Amino acid sequence: MVLIELADRLGERAGLAGVEIATAGIGPKSSDESIQFGGGEIEQAWGSLGNKRREETGVIHALIWVSKLGGREDVIRAARGRAFDLLSEIEDELRDRPDGRDASGLPIVKYGHIPTISLDQGIKGDSRWCALEFDLVYKATLPT
Repeated sequence: MVLIELADRLGERAGLAGVEIATAGIGPKSSDESIQFGGGEIEQAWGSLGNKRREETGVIHALIWVSKLGGREDVIRAARGRAFDLLSEIEDELRDRPDGRDASGLPIVKYGHIPTISLDQGIKGDSRWCALEFDLVYKATLPT
């Protein structure tokens, strides 16, 4: 599954060390820095007759959450900056290794990109937070 492969690959990136990466929404139990993949839409077509290969096009809805202690302008700027750093790590992963491979070495993900990003931010208690909601669009070949 594309979602699980991407989450595993992101977990290997040095720039995401300590960031919670979840393949479902976490809600209020989120750590101070998280990448949360939610629902999505998937369209599949058989790749050829006689085998189980499928062509899959999909959209995965996702959220980046960053919360930092403090209430001043410098704190929200730091939270917002870190959220965009995390987004850059995801984009870099899609560019660095766009063609995830299965166990036999066949390409899985043909392309992936993030066409839309929504920014939300605010204050909660004694912390400032920033949330980036985005869609990850991909095309993949699933060999089995």
